[in-house]
Amino acid sequence: MLESTRRAQEVNSASERFKSPNEAVNFELGCIFIAVPKTGTSSVRGQVRSSGPFLIRDSHLTLSQVKSTLYTYLLSCSLGKNNSSPASENVKAELELRNHFNRIFEEMFKFGSVRNPWARTFSLYRRREGIQTSQKMSFPEFVESIRYASDTCVHPLRTRSQLDWFKDEQGNVNMDYIFKLEEMDLAIRHIMEATNGRIALQNRKENTNPDQRSYRDAYSDKEKKLIQRLFAEDIEAYNYSF
Repeated sequence: MLESTRRAQEVNSASERFKSPNEAVNFELGCIFIAVPKTGTSSVRGQVRSSGPFLIRDSHLTLSQVKSTLYTYLLSCSLGKNNSSPASENVKAELELRNHFNRIFEEMFKFGSVRNPWARTFSLYRRREGIQTSQKMSFPEFVESIRYASDTCVHPLRTRSQLDWFKDEQGNVNMDYIFKLEEMDLAIRHIMEATNGRIALQNRKENTNPDQRSYRDAYSDKEKKLIQRLFAEDIEAYNYSF
């Protein structure tokens, strides 16, 4: 186990209300999984999620939000624990707590997945939970109206691209590994090697849709170009094509 995560578990044991800041943070595995909706995250989340109750329950937080939640969690675990005067040396000063938090965050293996934007948009349209857009408008109407990569998601994020989920407070992508959903088997091997076998995933398909049409059948040339412009950052970064 990583030294900093061992220390985090010691702090964790002091928490009276929450076992983890968020399901994305797994102290035992030493990882943070950023779950971009509709990129095959349900399967991976089921294999690496931590146990609750959580400080924040939402599953699809951005990296920046997970980072803030982790600090708040460590802070909440350390407060209200002093019972001596002068204060015990076991009570962390702010700088010590910040350093502790930074070590934990930096040592965690941070990973996530992306998906072909045209396929993902079609999946957002067909989703059965949350905002069921397919019951309210046609697919061409949906493509005309979509503005964010999080449209139809129930979480209040206005992320313009999939990459926005992986950016830090300065707007830089700060991840150890981002894999394409379409290359899941390759990703499983890479993640196992990168973590020395600590994270051993299986390729499971969990959220299936009874509508098995190919996304390619749903698009006209006009809609293809609209998605290409809207998600140009993802397409360029991961060399996606229709």
